[in-house]
Amino acid sequence: MKASKGCLMKRIACTVLALMTAGSCASCNLETVHKEVRQFFGEFSVNTSSEPVSSQIVPEESRTPSVSSVPEGMVPVGKTHTEYYFQHLSTAQQQDYATLLAAISAHEETAVTSSNESEDVFAVMRALYYDHPELFWLLNGGGEFYSYTNRGEYHFTYLHTAGSLSAMQAELEAAAAGLLETVPENATEYQRVQMVFEYLVDHIEYDLETENSGNIYGALVEGRARCEGYARAAQYLLNRLGVFCTYVAGECYSSGSHAWNLIQVDGSYYYMDVTWGDPSFLGEGPGIEQYRNYSYLCATTQEILATRTIDETYAPMPVCDATQYNYFRQNGLFVDQSLDQAKTALQQQYQAGKCWIPLQFASVTLYEQARKELIEGQGLYTVMDAAGASLTGYSYLQNEQLRTLTFIFS
Repeated sequence: MKASKGCLMKRIACTVLALMTAGSCASCNLETVHKEVRQFFGEFSVNTSSEPVSSQIVPEESRTPSVSSVPEGMVPVGKTHTEYYFQHLSTAQQQDYATLLAAISAHEETAVTSSNESEDVFAVMRALYYDHPELFWLLNGGGEFYSYTNRGEYHFTYLHTAGSLSAMQAELEAAAAGLLETVPENATEYQRVQMVFEYLVDHIEYDLETENSGNIYGALVEGRARCEGYARAAQYLLNRLGVFCTYVAGECYSSGSHAWNLIQVDGSYYYMDVTWGDPSFLGEGPGIEQYRNYSYLCATTQEILATRTIDETYAPMPVCDATQYNYFRQNGLFVDQSLDQAKTALQQQYQAGKCWIPLQFASVTLYEQARKELIEGQGLYTVMDAAGASLTGYSYLQNEQLRTLTFIFS
């Protein structure tokens, strides 16, 4: 039976307290070592031992990588940090963040932390993992933590060896250039966001099984990813294009853990979910391979909460209530007046060569009216005949939570 996270952490805290007390009584020459193994997206277990501290300690000279040992493009200790999750750590946690980041960037096996509290260090590692998609060799932010009397020691778990990184970085840079070099220098923030969204939707296949499905190498080089990989690739590319984008985690009401992005366009915050924009995530259907779901490009908090919860354990999320860059509003596909508005949009889009046409309705009333008249009442045939379509059939997708209907014509 799976124990809850809260119960496990309570048990850990009690175990640490009991072991430290027992260790101090047993011998003044020994420190009790408390070890935790934790994968950020899986289970973790707890083991304890009473080995001499000298058998576990990291040599002083290897505790913090020198600036010269940090690979080009990575972030050395001493950098001014502006990362989203970093900003929500305490001063002490921020110092450990810098130490751990430098160690990971240099592919060090271990790093010594000023904190010996597992909750503190795991919060730092989670913040670091969320802030830095470029660290694709770090396995889901995972590793082992050892708690000593006055310090901690983190042992990292890597997905790839140090020797493989140079070639993989070159492949990653070449793959990223496939998009970055096509973005005009004068592109607006919204245009950059849309280009990244569309590029990832068009170039990634949804895949839960591949080794790199949760990182940017899998998404950009191999072209296969799960939600983490999509979100981290969007974060990586938009940050390189000078657009604020960070990683967000939560729970979908119907399918469990999920990841997406918080972005900022012209000073306003929006959510973006590239995974749910990808037709490969939706499965198979007539014309589906040509489909992009723009419902989650520049979405509001209210729209996101219709399908999921937002995990704010490690940082609070701003309220996203701006609608200026809603895709449907930007492209004349937002219906807020009458059903005639929807019919006109369908005809204009079809005559412009679109074979899939998404519409969003401002109210449940308009949405239901359109669904009943156009689909159930087969009124779509009459509407599209007036645009010269001569339909013999069509497919459609509906999203009741977001009040969207998408019509797909073969």
